Amino acid sequence: MSDQALPPPPPLDALAPPDAGPPPEPLPVPIQVALQGWTPRPLLGPILWAYGVGLWAFVALGQFTTERAPWSSKVPLGGAAAGLWLLAISVAVLVHAQRTGLSIPTERWRRPMRIAIVTFSVLFLWAFTGFTSALMGSVIRGNNDGFVTLVLLAFAIAMTVIGRGATRALLPRPQGHQRLAAFGLFALGGLFTLLVVLQLG
Repeated sequence: MSDQALPPPPPLDALAPPDAGPPPEPLPVPIQVALQGWTPRPLLGPILWAYGVGLWAFVALGQFTTERAPWSSKVPLGGAAAGLWLLAISVAVLVHAQRTGLSIPTERWRRPMRIAIVTFSVLFLWAFTGFTSALMGSVIRGNNDGFVTLVLLAFAIAMTVIGRGATRALLPRPQGHQRLAAFGLFALGGLFTLLVVLQLG
């Protein structure tokens, strides 16, 4: 055996084929972005929500105070009872929409200013809608009460859905008792709306 030292191993670059290019770059990992179905609106959302529910209650309760029900020869609801129900529903939805809307963070408006803007905007929209409906009813000839009622109901429901979606955009979906209560309110409102539509026929 020779005492001469073994030659050093060849460098790793020499082992690669001469036409080999640089190693491939790693593929970028796609970024998962959570898409929001609604854009949060700290002022417009509560305004449309409270306005829509109040308008719906006004039209529906007003229909039951002026027209007879299909199953009876009398008016189902008196004026005083309808006024109390309308006040209760309107105040309840205004407070709930306000509390939900205040959970949307914003640096533009302070809490008292947001409450005042939403409250006065809803009151103005209710008054403006009532005045416009009465004006249209006096201008349009013939008996178009059923058509006007259906248009107002559809408009109120659309404003409610849009306003609620824009107000609850950043909040988790209700669970448990809250979910059951929300489902019950929507079912009761849908049944009441169906009765109003049947009453028009």
